[in-house]
Amino acid sequence: MKRPPSGDELSPAEAGLVRLLGSLESPEPGDARLTRAVMRTARLQLAVRDVARAVTLVVGAVGEGAVLLFGIRRRSS
Repeated sequence: MKRPPSGDELSPAEAGLVRLLGSLESPEPGDARLTRAVMRTARLQLAVRDVARAVTLVVGAVGEGAVLLFGIRRRSS
């Protein structure tokens, strides 16, 4: 079994990991306008999704109420 490195020394595996993670680092900060646009779009989609879901639930409830009230039955195949 190998001894763990002492102090600040990195094992070859750790050095490779640091090198790979370093390549993922962004040298420049992201474009703030792009970030705002993406967040605005995501918030809009969330709001639209919530409204669409509410409308769907209401329409489904009205449909089920109509079935119960008028005794409408589905045709059997």
